[in-house]
Amino acid sequence: MNDGATIVRMSAPAGLPPRIQIPRWIQLIGLPVLLFLTWVVALAAGHVVFLFLVAGVIALLLDPLVRQLERLRIPRGISVAFVYLSFAAVLVIAILALATVVVDQTKTAANRFNDYFTERNGQTRETSADRDVDRLQTWLDTHRLKSLQISVRGHELVQRVRERDVGRYTKSVVDFAEGAAVSVGKGLFATILLLVISIYMLLDMPRFGRFLDRRFPPHGREPLLMRVERSLVSYVRGQALL
Repeated sequence: MNDGATIVRMSAPAGLPPRIQIPRWIQLIGLPVLLFLTWVVALAAGHVVFLFLVAGVIALLLDPLVRQLERLRIPRGISVAFVYLSFAAVLVIAILALATVVVDQTKTAANRFNDYFTERNGQTRETSADRDVDRLQTWLDTHRLKSLQISVRGHELVQRVRERDVGRYTKSVVDFAEGAAVSVGKGLFATILLLVISIYMLLDMPRFGRFLDRRFPPHGREPLLMRVERSLVSYVRGQALL
């Protein structure tokens, strides 16, 4: 009895909780299942984590502007609202202008390309592509290059393009441009969501800075948060210059 009691005391010292022994078969089965569940959760939350990371970067980039407005004795909430409204307005105008230009120019180019091969002249009944083939052959003939007879092959090429319904291909290009514009709209929604998240981050940035100062004391140097912001702004400025 004494030996048994001694063995128990050695395996479980006084004041410490008893060790829990997990059976080997549970470890072999549970570890792969745990890894699989972790992978599934990471895939499901990956987009959310990405949104928060980007929102944090935006907040760090705009925080110096907010601090500059605070130095003018403007409350932080009003400073954040002013900075974000300005930033959002510029971003929305730039995206909408770009999407509109891309769609309009694509439609114009597609229509011109289609007319080039299909629209016939009222008198000669030739398309612009056929006329350009004849002009090129004339230029070759007048520059002592009569041996290069491209007229027949050129008209055959124009005919093949016309028979394959060039309008169908240009319509596909226009549909692609319109789909891209829809994607831009979805991206704009995601951007607004990012701005909302980053607004809350920016409003609590002073509290976050105090938290970092407690964990990483400056010791006479510039606070860690300001150093991170300055480095990030310098990096973005350098990339913009490149």
